[in-house]
Amino acid sequence: MSYYDYFPIEKNKIDSCKSCVRQIPIEKSKQVRVGDHIILRSVQCDHHLIIVEKHNSNSHCVQVTAIHSYPDSKNLKSLHRETKKIPLDGSALVVSYRFPMFSRDEIVRRAEKRLTNNDTGSNEIYEYNLATSNCEHFATWCVTNRYFSFQVLQFNTSFGFLHAPALKIMHNNRELCDSCYGGLLQTVLSVPWKHVRPKDVNKGDIVSYFYYMLWHDAVVMEVKSDNKLVLAHYGVGSLFHFKKIIKQTVRFKDHEYLTVYKYDGWNVYSPAEVVERAESRLGEEKWSLTSNRSSHFAKWCKVKMAEF
Repeated sequence: MSYYDYFPIEKNKIDSCKSCVRQIPIEKSKQVRVGDHIILRSVQCDHHLIIVEKHNSNSHCVQVTAIHSYPDSKNLKSLHRETKKIPLDGSALVVSYRFPMFSRDEIVRRAEKRLTNNDTGSNEIYEYNLATSNCEHFATWCVTNRYFSFQVLQFNTSFGFLHAPALKIMHNNRELCDSCYGGLLQTVLSVPWKHVRPKDVNKGDIVSYFYYMLWHDAVVMEVKSDNKLVLAHYGVGSLFHFKKIIKQTVRFKDHEYLTVYKYDGWNVYSPAEVVERAESRLGEEKWSLTSNRSSHFAKWCKVKMAEF
């Protein structure tokens, strides 16, 4: 089945879906408001919380009180009220919903009520579950009255637990808008490949090679003599220390093979455009196991978003 077999003939005419929200980097104190859904980013995963009070701020951070969900083995509670510092360096994000169901005051009341029920052990107690009721599920429920986690969706697509036919059903059922469907579909569809010698690689190709004992995707920025390739990829300082997107010259041995992906039938950028897109993200430090690995970066550089 080809790439385009998974695309419908007509759009499903959804302007925005549950996963289609804007995540805006926070760089000013006024961007943080009571009732906001905030994301604190980390290498392992994103953590989601609801702001219920805003306190002092300076040029570096905003101090807030937030309600958020995480497991606590000591008292078995999953919802917690805590003081947090929101950095103003763009690393934290505020989630902007196109069609929020509740006002900011109502969002705070919903979070407070669920926290109170959790403390008193009522029938509405919120039990933490990574796949079905994590911190993002709680935050999206407060805003939209629906439990949804884009992290879980990305994880399921990225690691093969959710396949292209299932995504198409979600699109047809109007659970995913056209834009999100196209983006996730690019992640789940496999790309044909073949083994080649370094001398047979071309500028703008996407290659996979052995890097820190793992297969690792990269964009070919330049082909040099003596089996040298200039590659753009998420470089690492050690096996578990992911750093940033770098441009690196790698020399391969004469007998070595590389895997080159063959995007036959895909809508791709020209080699020059692929290199330009890779250049635009050099220095980025937003690696994520589920949604922004080197393979995601390489495919983003190569493949155009599908046009319905």
